[in-house]
Amino acid sequence: MPELIGLLKLLAIALVVILAGGTMILLRALLHPHRKTIGHALAKGWPTEPAEAGLEGEEVSFHYGDATSAPGWIVRGMKDDGPVTVLTHGWSSGRFAMLAAAPLFAPYCSKVVVYDMRGHGESTAPRCLHGGREVDDLLAVLDQVEDQGRGFVLYGTSLGAGFALVAGSREAQKGSSRIRGVIVEGAYRYPLRPIIGQLRRRGAPGFPMAHLALLHLVFWHGLGEKYDRALHAGRLNCPLLALHGTADDISPIEGARKIAAAAECGRIVEFPGSNHGHLAENDPRRYAAALEAIFEELGSCQAEA
Repeated sequence: MPELIGLLKLLAIALVVILAGGTMILLRALLHPHRKTIGHALAKGWPTEPAEAGLEGEEVSFHYGDATSAPGWIVRGMKDDGPVTVLTHGWSSGRFAMLAAAPLFAPYCSKVVVYDMRGHGESTAPRCLHGGREVDDLLAVLDQVEDQGRGFVLYGTSLGAGFALVAGSREAQKGSSRIRGVIVEGAYRYPLRPIIGQLRRRGAPGFPMAHLALLHLVFWHGLGEKYDRALHAGRLNCPLLALHGTADDISPIEGARKIAAAAECGRIVEFPGSNHGHLAENDPRRYAAALEAIFEELGSCQAEA
């Protein structure tokens, strides 16, 4: 019997070590995603400057309140009296992916802005904080771009979708009308599900490492009950468009439906059979029609702030 008890203790210790080690590896990946720089863009065949996307633009550096900065571009749009649209990428992506998407938005905008989120690309910030400072960064980008009174449209994909929603919510709560529309692609309502989805894609179990990693993010980076993206959608005072694939295994579509339904002027365009990302490639006509419709609706919603 003592030998059996000793063996069980060893197994328990081994399990704790495995869980702790796995959680730390997961946390490191979440906070330090692989930085997608120009080499990745070249490998993907993406444009590495606006001219390669058939657009004109200038490279800029955006500066934030914690003395960090990130590179980006301010691209000239095709509609001189249109709004400025700011594109925020997702986790483990970067500004080059958004530069590749800029031609989709340029026909409706006076400017299209792309940038690296903190902890991504060539941002000088060492870590991705999953909301700890990213919304402040996005609002700082707006402050550093002249909109000439035409207002801003915020687009975000996946992780960036949440930041676009929260930024729009904050602006509405303080009575600002400079956010004229919010567009989210692959948005999720709560943070646990996409972490589990990423683990499952890699053949790893979601429980309990995803839950332990989330606890760290909650206590150390302020993720908590106010994270609910549907809550923030309900505070918007502008139109909201959600673009989502019905087969999304990272951000199941039920969350996006709740987010769209929560907004006073929200709607969802679903892409049958599409997974997380690449919606514009999978159904370019549906994507283009959805963008055209939302830009025509700007200013038509005056929800209570």
